[in-house]
Amino acid sequence: MNFDNLLEQVYLQDQLNEGFLKKYVLPAAAAVGLGGGIGHYNAKHEHKPEPSATVTAERKPVTAKPVPSDPKPVASKPAEDLYITNDLIKFIEDIEVRPSEKNAKEFSAYWDYDQYSIGYGTKATPDEVKNHKTINREEARARLITELNDHKKRVISALSNSKLKNLTTNQIRALISFDYNTGLGRKAILRSSSPHQLAQYISSIVFAGGKKLPGLQRRRAEELVQFTGWSSRKVKDKYF
Repeated sequence: MNFDNLLEQVYLQDQLNEGFLKKYVLPAAAAVGLGGGIGHYNAKHEHKPEPSATVTAERKPVTAKPVPSDPKPVASKPAEDLYITNDLIKFIEDIEVRPSEKNAKEFSAYWDYDQYSIGYGTKATPDEVKNHKTINREEARARLITELNDHKKRVISALSNSKLKNLTTNQIRALISFDYNTGLGRKAILRSSSPHQLAQYISSIVFAGGKKLPGLQRRRAEELVQFTGWSSRKVKDKYF
């Protein structure tokens, strides 16, 4: 029996505990040159830990977040019309609305000198007149803007055929307001050879039914403030 077999037998029979083996048997083996046997023993009987009883939770696969597609472009706010500005719209709304409907949510048709109007001075339909139908503020403003664009085209067309050149943006806005109220913008433009002559003509349109109306005079004065760039006082002193 060689020394390796002896060690195997000792281990299997459990006749020697670990302390006895390390203290007596292994040193003796080293003394007689049996190191290989010791290495063989150590490698064969090396203590291996028991599998852990702890259950490791299964790791869920990580789902990659989808790469966002190119964002949809945000619709930009439409640019304000060069001539039909919010200020011009508000100016006409404040002048045209009837005092009794100033804070109203709905507008009804009314007789307006030579036609039935509704909202901010736009022409009422026969159905609105006959059946007393109303329109709300949004509809009234939409109709006003539509009509103002028609008057803008009339004014610009007249200017292209007139002697008046290089009118300012504010002057054209004033002419749009004047034409919307009177329908005389084209006539005023074509008969004038200078901005001053045109302003004089505008200031003269303050009569209705043969009577001079304070409301029309105030409106002409405000239009001329925009047309000339002067103060209200200077406009009144000059033209009224």
